[in-house]
Amino acid sequence: MKFLCDQMLGTLARWLRLLGYDTLFSKGETSDEELLELAKKEKRVLITRDKLMSHFARKEGLRLVKINSSNLEEQLFEVMEELKIELDRDLFLTRCSLCNGRIRKLSEEEKEKAYNQKLIPEGAHLSTNEFWLCERCGKYYWVGSHWKKIEEKIKELEERTHEKTKRISNPK
Repeated sequence: MKFLCDQMLGTLARWLRLLGYDTLFSKGETSDEELLELAKKEKRVLITRDKLMSHFARKEGLRLVKINSSNLEEQLFEVMEELKIELDRDLFLTRCSLCNGRIRKLSEEEKEKAYNQKLIPEGAHLSTNEFWLCERCGKYYWVGSHWKKIEEKIKELEERTHEKTKRISNPK
């Protein structure tokens, strides 16, 4: 599933990328008409908070998620609930949160070369053996304290989704 987030949903776009979804983000230089055309052309689900954009997307027959919350966790839940998406851990860390490019795991040789060229911080090099590289923009990723916070947020989302599924299948 591919997404297109409007300019009001940059943080949500980054998180959808972290979860492994191909997600484009409009930074504001794109008109509503261009966004609608892009969503149609690339068969992307349009995600927006804009009521007027939602109206035109529906009129065009586009798949759409109209976000109501300004809270990130709520926004993620709205997308998952509306589209009946279940989190897939195999997709995590496959997309760059900055540019949406593909991320691949570095070999030992690549890791050492990147460290020697000072592209990977010494602290990260000493604390973990696993590194990933965005093939498009060259950003390096590793499991550190930031990633642990991301994992916690993902776990909360999984628990909330599981709880919702449990309530639906076992109504009281």
